[in-house]
Amino acid sequence: MIERTSANLAVNIKRLRERGGITQQELADLSGVPRPTIANLESGTANPTVSVLLRVGSSLGATLEELVGGAGPRALVHRARSLPERKRGAAVIRRLIPDGFRPGEFERVEIAPGGRLGARPEPPGSREFIACEAGELDLSLSGEALHIGTGDVASVEADQPRDYANRGRKVAVAYRLLAASPRA
Repeated sequence: MIERTSANLAVNIKRLRERGGITQQELADLSGVPRPTIANLESGTANPTVSVLLRVGSSLGATLEELVGGAGPRALVHRARSLPERKRGAAVIRRLIPDGFRPGEFERVEIAPGGRLGARPEPPGSREFIACEAGELDLSLSGEALHIGTGDVASVEADQPRDYANRGRKVAVAYRLLAASPRA
């Protein structure tokens, strides 16, 4: 059983790290765990402390169970009711990437007629993609104004404040993907 746990740990850390698009050195920097230890974890030869596992897991957005568990199903359905949803003013935002997956943020955004949604600046190098599914949105950032209609996709540098406004008469629905900087 212990041998299987080490093998699971090795496979899972490497898979999660690669899924996040980060190198061993970047994981070491994020977690505060030396890079050689990360390499040993991924080779299955390490005997880590719980503290090391918690720091690596936190940096990968994974639980201890996800780090040491056997291979789970290759596909999962995350039911709408299980996805976190929050309200900000006239906007309803539902996270579409479940907790534990941190390549970025993917959200469904509904903005009521006449409503607005502000977005805070993200780390330098981050980009935001917003795809309008229904209605229309006006996007303003750094003195620039963009109009996004149904089917349009806007791509913007996300390291600045952004404001989305629905000036239409029906709810605007959009999908927002925030691709974090690899160094963030």
